[in-house]
Amino acid sequence: MPRWLTVTTAGIALSILAASAFAQVRVLTEDEIRQRRAAELGRLLVKALPGILTNFQVRRRKLPLLSGGNAYEAAAVESLLRETETALRGALGDEELAPLRDYVAETFRAVRERLGRPRQAGLPRSPRILFARWSADTESVDRGAVDIALDQIGTLIQKIFSRAKSQELIVTLCVVSQPDGAKFTMSAPSLPDKPYETRTNGEFDAFRGLYGYAIEKGSKFIRCMAPPAGERWSCIPVNLVDDPPVLDCDLGTDACQHRNRVRGDCRRRGR
Repeated sequence: MPRWLTVTTAGIALSILAASAFAQVRVLTEDEIRQRRAAELGRLLVKALPGILTNFQVRRRKLPLLSGGNAYEAAAVESLLRETETALRGALGDEELAPLRDYVAETFRAVRERLGRPRQAGLPRSPRILFARWSADTESVDRGAVDIALDQIGTLIQKIFSRAKSQELIVTLCVVSQPDGAKFTMSAPSLPDKPYETRTNGEFDAFRGLYGYAIEKGSKFIRCMAPPAGERWSCIPVNLVDDPPVLDCDLGTDACQHRNRVRGDCRRRGR
């Protein structure tokens, strides 16, 4: 075979192989990219959370007891809560985990509120200030109340660890409405500029955590927006950690609630 023909044949063969390889390259969808990122973050959390939980448990056992064992030293409880929350929020520092970070923040806010005394008139409602005032005015806090609160924090850490280990940091949320065809938007309180959006009845994959939302069609709308930092929610937010993954909204009664089952078809429309 002439040399030029050999070279030409080899070139054609390489071109065919290259074209075949190129044809096999597939662009990942946004949901697939999100799933891969969730798997990576899950592996990181599985490594980080056991140490946070162990440190929390060790410090909890060492809390100073007062009043014959019926109360804990308030300053030590405050320190344990503050440092545990800081460690958790650090482990959840990735932008994609903002809704889960917000869920953690809300859990600690609720715990502090239950342990704190009623707010004085004119006292700022920041949880940090509320808790500092409580610890300054009170040398001890009821052991039973603290134990319940710390049990909740331990359960919180274990819950996040379990979700991360089983690769369940993402969940499919189905949003249905009466009437359908409404625009639905939700975002993490600390990341409002990166919302999830769909038209009802629609579904999409989202990271677990806490979200504010808005749904509207024509002149009818329902809004549950995040309060200022440290404030209590005045509505029930979307909770993709504890609640069922179906949000059913009735624009006629201005109400949304989580359900276990979908009523009607839920179509995937993307983010």
